Amino acid sequence: MRISLYKQCKCNKITKLYVKENVVVYYSMKKLKKPIRFFEFFHYLCAIIINFSMKNGELKERILNTSYEMFAQRGTKGVTMDNISSELAISKRTLYEIFSSKSELLSSIVEMISDKNIKIADEVHKKEISSLEKIFHIAFINKEAASYQDILFKDLMANYPEILNQVTERMANSEIVRFLGCIEQGGVEGDINPNINFEMPVYMLFATRFSLNSQGAKKTITITAREMRIYTIIFFLRSIASQQGLKNIDRLCELYDINIYKK
Repeated sequence: MRISLYKQCKCNKITKLYVKENVVVYYSMKKLKKPIRFFEFFHYLCAIIINFSMKNGELKERILNTSYEMFAQRGTKGVTMDNISSELAISKRTLYEIFSSKSELLSSIVEMISDKNIKIADEVHKKEISSLEKIFHIAFINKEAASYQDILFKDLMANYPEILNQVTERMANSEIVRFLGCIEQGGVEGDINPNINFEMPVYMLFATRFSLNSQGAKKTITITAREMRIYTIIFFLRSIASQQGLKNIDRLCELYDINIYKK
């Protein structure tokens, strides 16, 4: 085994190694004439040991996080399974053992994003704050992560619409239940008009939101999905708010730097 590893290391002419996110990454230079040194062979051996010692769940999570970032930066068409395996210093065989295809990997990434969003929203709903504050807090939480999601979701809409439709339905069902809870709480707090039957308007709100996110609508809309989501919710809230609620919505818009009035 030792001789075999040495031959493989010498054949690849490993010249540089470093640790990135607990994964040892190595580079080769085919034109290198200098013989391999002992410490280079030792580091190469360490790379193999680390990759073998990783638990399957940990490796799967690392693949999801790394590929998510790569897809958001380069687009789904600009990243191959080869690129991902190289970035993580794992074999293509290992990658395909966990995800049988690029579509399966993308589907798992979208599911991971959905799970994180649902978890964040559930934590916010447990806080002792007003219903309007909950809605605004969820809409504006983690701006950087939201921008990454917008980029990836826009890409999926164009290239993998069936994957996006799966998560859209799941997220919509979860969001509607929480939103109805917030509106009901707002009625008790005096921010929402208690005389309005708000259940049907809430379903209409989400139907409008997700239809605006359709591929055809996106061609004529220049704002981001996140901005679309925020403005749709704000205008809906104003339509069912009491006078007290309107003041609180304006206060929260000012707090989050959202301008809904003409200058």
